[in-house]
Formats: sequence, structure tokens, C-alpha cells
Amino acid sequence: ALEIQALLAEAHRILGEEGKLCLVSLTNSRQLFGRILTLMWSRVHQINPVLMGGCRPIELTELVGQTEWRMLHVSRASRFGLTSEVLVAEKRIEKS
Repeated sequence: ALEIQALLAEAHRILGEEGKLCLVSLTNSRQLFGRILTLMWSRVHQINPVLMGGCRPIELTELVGQTEWRMLHVSRASRFGLTSEVLVAEKRIEKS
């Protein structure tokens, strides 16, 4: 999670006022087959992350800070039992 927070901090730093952040990640499914599949995926990742290419299901909305970013779009798409979360946000600009 430290790498993800570092990536988000750097994206916030370099994006201009009109800049948008778009993230896509494997996430936990809400369907029974998908939940079983992502549970197995997570277990294998815990044992040996290399076997899963270092990927694991995460919840982007839990990682992207509401104080630094304003969510513009969040959706999920499922195919073959795997669910991806798509998030588009813009950085919040501090008004002086």
C-alpha cells in the first residue's frame, strides 16, 4: 500500500488544475463465483505474489483520499468472474 500512496501523492503533485486521474484495478467481486475466485487469488498472492504477477484485489475507493481527490466516476466491470474497479478523479485545489 505504500507504493500506491506514493503513486497517488506524485500524481497529485504533477497534475495541473484540469488534470484527471484514471485508475483501474482488480477488485473484490460482489458475485458468488467472483468472490470465491478473488479469495483464491488473494490466498495465492499471500503465499507467493510472483505467481499472481504481484497483482491482488484492492478497493481503489478506499485508497484514494477524499480530501485530496474529488471522485468523478467509479464503476465496476466483471468478466469471467474477475471484477475490475474503474475510478476517475480530479485533484482538489486549495483555494486561498
